[in-house]
Amino acid sequence: MTLCERVKKVAKSQGKSLTSLAIESGLGGKSIYKWKNHQPTPDRVAPVAKTLGVSVDYLLGTSDDMYAKSEKPKVDIKDVAKTDSWDEFLSSDGRPLSDHDKNVLRALFGE
Repeated sequence: MTLCERVKKVAKSQGKSLTSLAIESGLGGKSIYKWKNHQPTPDRVAPVAKTLGVSVDYLLGTSDDMYAKSEKPKVDIKDVAKTDSWDEFLSSDGRPLSDHDKNVLRALFGE
């Protein structure tokens, strides 16, 4: 699979067009379409990977692992339950957890 095909596949799975993805990544609207014929520099791929939440290596085809291990640190939910940093790690349908949901999770994890 080519770089452009990988970008298109991930963007489609997230409901994004290539134009909107390019703009959201700080590139020109048609930049990603040009990648079909011209290999971009890594500094052009990095913001797209960040916007999509995948690794540059995955997009470039040097890894089949979509998520670089350093980009997705493992977090123990029990540790989060003991702190007030919920919104940094957890959300519900893209929104911060309600106080009720936080209390339910605290109860589940013995906090």
